[in-house]
Amino acid sequence: MIALIPNFKARKQQKLLAQAAQRIFNDVHQHVRAKWFYLKASVPDTAAARFELITLYLTIITLRLSKESEAPQAKELMRLLAEQFFDQLDIMFREMGVGDMGVGKKVRALADQYFERGTRLAELYGISSTREELDAKLNGYILDSIYGGKARNPSGPALIQADLADFETALAKQTLEDIIAKSVEFPNHGGPSR
Repeated sequence: MIALIPNFKARKQQKLLAQAAQRIFNDVHQHVRAKWFYLKASVPDTAAARFELITLYLTIITLRLSKESEAPQAKELMRLLAEQFFDQLDIMFREMGVGDMGVGKKVRALADQYFERGTRLAELYGISSTREELDAKLNGYILDSIYGGKARNPSGPALIQADLADFETALAKQTLEDIIAKSVEFPNHGGPSR
């Protein structure tokens, strides 16, 4: 009977983390659907641009969680967030009428892109010595990934970068326990404060 108690606690913790991953993903998805991205920042209203935005914000969350190296639940939450994203991609492709045989290939290709972009962003954060240098590199990354190299609104990438900086600041103030229990906090659903 005693052996069942740790197993029960582990399953309960896993369920809490799965719920947190779903809540966080839903909050990220809601945030990137905010009108200001498409009206003020002139983000193309396409599945590809939304994928890039979601990837950007999930990567920032993953980078924050990776700072909790001593907490096994942080690593598990990172895995569950990626899994949640891939599950949503699977659903999206099925709703678009992609056949069962093609869904897995498409999701795998996007999963590869997600991890590739996450690695690239982590490198940008790692090699930038000042916030100004990081902001300039992020602007270039955003211009290339979200706008395909040419933004209709030249200030669009800077608006997204400013929102990202505000989000990073808010996220840095949250404890791992708060992130798991409450989700992540986006400070400005109406656009960046700068």
